Amino acid sequence: MKKLVEDVGEDDDFKSGSWVSGTDYVNANGGIVSGCLGDIKNFLKNGKLDQVVAIVNSCSLNMIGDLTVTLKDLSGTLPGTIHHKVIDEGGYGNDITVGAALIHANVSVFTPKLSMHYLNITMRNVVKVFRKDTIPRSGSGMLMEEEEIVKLMEEEEMANLELQVCGNVTNQEMADEEALNLVLDEEARQARAE
Repeated sequence: MKKLVEDVGEDDDFKSGSWVSGTDYVNANGGIVSGCLGDIKNFLKNGKLDQVVAIVNSCSLNMIGDLTVTLKDLSGTLPGTIHHKVIDEGGYGNDITVGAALIHANVSVFTPKLSMHYLNITMRNVVKVFRKDTIPRSGSGMLMEEEEIVKLMEEEEMANLELQVCGNVTNQEMADEEALNLVLDEEARQARAE
C-alpha cells in the first residue's frame, strides 16, 4: 500500500483521511487496493469491474437527478454516473462530494467506443462511502482501539443507569443492551489479540 501511494507523487488526495480509511477498510476485509481506472482494459471482465476504490475528483447533478462524476484511483481517472437512487434512497446525498472515497463492486462499464469508458454505478454496486472529512482510525484501521471501546461501554452504562432510575427500561431494551455489550467485548478481545 505505501509503495503505491509513494508512486503517485505529491497527490494529496491519496493521503486524505477518506482515502486512507477506504484502503484500510478494503485491506481489513481481505481485499487488495489496485488502480484499475487508468488500465481498464486489463481489469474489465464481461463489461464489469470487480472492484473500484476511488476518490471523487469532480461531481455535479445532471437533469434527471443522477450524479455525473469523475473518479480517480492510483492509476488514473474515469468518468461515470451515479444513479439518483444512490443519492436519494441510499442516503448518500451529503456524503458523495469531491474528496470522498468510494468502494464499489461489480460496476458496469459503458463502452461506446474502444477508447471511451464510463462507469455506471447503482445502489447494488455501493460497498462503502467515506466522506471527504473522514478521519482515519489509529492502529488497526477498522477495529476500534481499546480506549474507544471502554469509553463507549462507560457511556452506555451511564445511559442504562439513567434509564433504570427513570423506570423507562423494557426487557427488550435490556436484552438489546446485553447483546451490544457482548459485541463490544468481542471487539475488545480481537483488538488486544492483534
